[in-house]
Amino acid sequence: MTETVAPYGAHIAKVGELIIDEDTGEVIEWPEGIADVPERLAFLTQRMIECTRQEKLWKSYKGMLGSVAGALLAKQGIERYGSEYGYVSFRSRTTETAYAEQLEDWAARHEIAGNVLVGLAAVSAKSLDPSRLRDSGTAAGIDADAIEELIETKTSTWVEAREGRRAAPEKERA
Repeated sequence: MTETVAPYGAHIAKVGELIIDEDTGEVIEWPEGIADVPERLAFLTQRMIECTRQEKLWKSYKGMLGSVAGALLAKQGIERYGSEYGYVSFRSRTTETAYAEQLEDWAARHEIAGNVLVGLAAVSAKSLDPSRLRDSGTAAGIDADAIEELIETKTSTWVEAREGRRAAPEKERA
């Protein structure tokens, strides 16, 4: 899908129908008939949606191929098979989870002292649920600003294309 385009140089690539400067991300050449910003945005939206569709189809296809390969491995009684193309094998992942909601009942059943329970919870927690922290802290009479000091807020922004209603082009300013 990506190829180097000779007349432009080593850092210029043809990606689909676009010729793009790989260093800056700038489109050097658009397909014929795609001239103004609305046409370019419509073109990009259409391509992004098509990529999403294809990605979903390929993931589904990969899952089906994996099921067939797994059945063949199981039928042959083997865990892994290698060929000139690579390897296919069974993989597993074990995850462990402990639920904070169970701590009180667990502590009562095992006669664990309250201060030990608080210590266990404090040293094993990776993060606190901000919503529950706000609710519990407020209910305990802790100042809201003090609670907010514990909460880190991060915002990520990205460009997304989704299928939606077919309507006239619209512009929404940030």
